[in-house]
Amino acid sequence: MLSGIYQHTTVMAAPGADDAVVRSIMAAFRKVSNRVTRIKDSPGFVAQRLQAMIANLGSEMAQIGIASPEDIDKGMKLGLNYPHGSVELAEHLGVKNTLKILENLQQITGEERYRPSLWLRRRALLNLPIHTPN
Repeated sequence: MLSGIYQHTTVMAAPGADDAVVRSIMAAFRKVSNRVTRIKDSPGFVAQRLQAMIANLGSEMAQIGIASPEDIDKGMKLGLNYPHGSVELAEHLGVKNTLKILENLQQITGEERYRPSLWLRRRALLNLPIHTPN
């Protein structure tokens, strides 16, 4: 069973999913999560959302000075065996595309977890590579 640390759970229901089963799953998650949201989604969009969020977290870490973007990327590759570091993911997706994905997700859901990092936003709006130092 999941621990009580989860603040928000998102449940994706495929087209044609049995509504009773989806409601049952959501009820189970409500026992351990403050909020449960049902979304209509597709696998490609899930991948975009996850990659953009990981890129945004790396950008946020660079913004607040936890480590250099290069060190953040190195840590993700060596520590988690990711093919791209979290900051590199923004470059891989396209800095402007990453920003747009996050802005759209925040607008659609109203969720702060999709708020783009200022580091990412500045580089996208100025047409700069994501690793550009301050």
